[in-house]
Amino acid sequence: MGGYLGAITSLYRTSYWPSMENSILFWEALWTQPHEIERQFTIAEAEGMFDTVTGMVVGKLVGCEEKDYEGLLPDVRELILEITKNYGFPIIGNADFGHAGSFMSMPEGILAQMDAEALSIELIEPTVK
Repeated sequence: MGGYLGAITSLYRTSYWPSMENSILFWEALWTQPHEIERQFTIAEAEGMFDTVTGMVVGKLVGCEEKDYEGLLPDVRELILEITKNYGFPIIGNADFGHAGSFMSMPEGILAQMDAEALSIELIEPTVK
């Protein structure tokens, strides 16, 4: 389950907020500063999203450098690791999907398995029927 991080967190407090029960959360961002990503992760954490995910895959982050608070905040990688440190799920970063790169499709709602040590994601079910 996932997509563009800003779109996911814009569903906060609506009936469209996704259930992440036993899901791999995949997300990417475009022109989003780290302090904005931190805010979006704080929303996701407050809603219990990280309590039920089994893994996280971070796609390409395009133009996600800090401008407003340059030099005052850690980079996105450090922010993600700090916010998720107590949850114990594996994280794969810089995966080849998002607004840059090869534009690999990330299907939602099918069985998948990730191996963070091998940096792999395996789709167990077909993506189309």
